[in-house]
Amino acid sequence: MGMRKTYGARTPFRLAIALGSGVFLAVASGEIGLRLFFPITFDESIILDAEGNRTPLADIVKATARSPKGEGRALSMRHCYDRPRWAYFDGEGCVSVRSNSLGLRHEEIGPRTPGDFRVLAIGDSFTFGMGVRQQDTWVKQLESLLGAQHHSQVEVINAGLAEGAHEPTRYAAWLAETGLSLQPDLVVVGFCLNDIHRSVAMAKLAPALREPWLGGKSQILLRLQLHLRRRNYERRQARDPELLKEQEAFFVTHEGGVWATRRAALVEMKERLDERGIRFLIAILPMMTRLAGDYPYRRLHAEVRRFCEEAGIEFVDLLEPMLSFVDGLEDYSETQLWVHPTDQHPAPPAHRVFAEGIQRYLSEP
Repeated sequence: MGMRKTYGARTPFRLAIALGSGVFLAVASGEIGLRLFFPITFDESIILDAEGNRTPLADIVKATARSPKGEGRALSMRHCYDRPRWAYFDGEGCVSVRSNSLGLRHEEIGPRTPGDFRVLAIGDSFTFGMGVRQQDTWVKQLESLLGAQHHSQVEVINAGLAEGAHEPTRYAAWLAETGLSLQPDLVVVGFCLNDIHRSVAMAKLAPALREPWLGGKSQILLRLQLHLRRRNYERRQARDPELLKEQEAFFVTHEGGVWATRRAALVEMKERLDERGIRFLIAILPMMTRLAGDYPYRRLHAEVRRFCEEAGIEFVDLLEPMLSFVDGLEDYSETQLWVHPTDQHPAPPAHRVFAEGIQRYLSEP
């Protein structure tokens, strides 16, 4: 009888020890697993040139502006990331990038053959294809799609970041100086929303943590704190949409400012192309942020559409096709469409949506 009482008295204590040990092991295993396989912090992404010189990937504009032109040699470089998720990266986490003698991410361009259909794609790093292979860019994917429906040879030339051009005033200058000599039948501007103003961020991310719990030593607590911070940030914006409008009002104006200058450059492009009977199309590219929730840039899309309508410029807005694509994904998170957790440029599936949307528009009667 006494033995049964002793056993019964110790049972809750033993259970508590067992449960505590199990929780401790689970937490410890979680911490180790997160640190080894799902790190939050990554090393800086870089560009490696043929001589092995390192440049921060954020300086891609300078790197492309240095591309050799007219020298009969191509620029070769590699975009390198810390532990990238996409299978096309090599064992060192890099993807190779080459330019032709015009400094374009394209094969050498030969003379036009009668009957061929030539498209010139102008834009910034979204068009250039930051962090993706050449064949994965929307430019090359559009070439394949158009080639399948045309009887003649189709060539879509990638002039993203041509001579470092990354916004409309530079696009217009490059088109006048070089682009028109390529004799395109169609010019497509891949219009990234920061073509309105450089202050338009690629992703709406919550501000960085200033005081992480436990000094950031626990990966589990750090992730929980980041999740809560992001959720509260998005809820505040949803409750106060006027705040977002006020933040963006300084560059979405019709009188003066950067956007007015860039609108004028796009109108100049249209006029030059009209004089030569060349078709002009603006493809409005969405940012890869909060596509499954309250997408924060709808107002900017509407602003670009309004401008195009007033200027008589053809346009296709690719936001709705992207939203439809995201709706069809299971367990979607926005990093699925990013090149890398540190780089919110579109990954290959997003480029495919861009290409299909442009091809669909061009196929309409």
